[in-house]
Amino acid sequence: MPLHTTIDRYSFEQGFKEMGRDYYSTAGYDYLYETLDELDAEFDVVGICCDFTEYDDGEALLFDYGYILDEQGKTFADKEDKIEALVEELEDHTSIVHLENGGYILQAF
Repeated sequence: MPLHTTIDRYSFEQGFKEMGRDYYSTAGYDYLYETLDELDAEFDVVGICCDFTEYDDGEALLFDYGYILDEQGKTFADKEDKIEALVEELEDHTSIVHLENGGYILQAF
């Protein structure tokens, strides 16, 4: 029989910091805590870091995943249109959330 420990939002963030994996913003930690709590997921800092990446803004997202649109040969009026198209494309492959701070959390795929 597995044992379960419930942690609060503060302990959740502290767990990452104690392991030297403070990779998320306050908005990122809020989203991850709420999402994983709803799923009754195991608190596995390394696993979470492998599964979820936070991007500060759309430009950072374009840097890592813009090639997807480039391979399709699409052109865009401006960078904002390209970011919007990229988010739509990524939604077809994985979970991506636009955070209240302007960043994004992307689940690995």
